[in-house]
Amino acid sequence: MLIGQNIIEDYKDTFTKEFKEYKETQKKITKIKSIIYEKNNSYKLPDGRTIQEALVDNTNLRKMKNLYNFLLSQRSIKKRVTEVNNSYFESKTINYDIDKIEKEYEELEKKIQDTDYVLIIIFCYK
Repeated sequence: MLIGQNIIEDYKDTFTKEFKEYKETQKKITKIKSIIYEKNNSYKLPDGRTIQEALVDNTNLRKMKNLYNFLLSQRSIKKRVTEVNNSYFESKTINYDIDKIEKEYEELEKKIQDTDYVLIIIFCYK
C-alpha cells in the first residue's frame, strides 16, 4: 500500500523507438511490394511510380492514417481510485507530441489525395 508516493511509468523512449520502427517497417513493406508489382506493371505516373506502386503506397498510407487517428483520439486522464483504507489518483498522460502527429496526419492525407487525383485522371483518360 502506497501512501503519499507517486509512481511514474515513463514509456516515452519506448514509444518513440517503436513508433519510428513502425514507420520504417511500413516504408520497407511498401518498397518490397512495389518491387513485386512493378514487374507486372509498366505504366508510369508523372512522379515515376507505376500504377501498382501508387495503389500500394496509398493502401499503406491509409493504414498509417488509421494508427494516427487512434493516437490523436487518446487523451490524458486522471482518476481517483478508492480502496478500503486508501485512496489516490491514478494519472495517465499522453507522452508524445500531438501537434507533430496532427501535422504528419495532414501530410499523409495530402499524399493520399494527390495520388488518388492522379490515378483518377489516368483512369478517366485511358
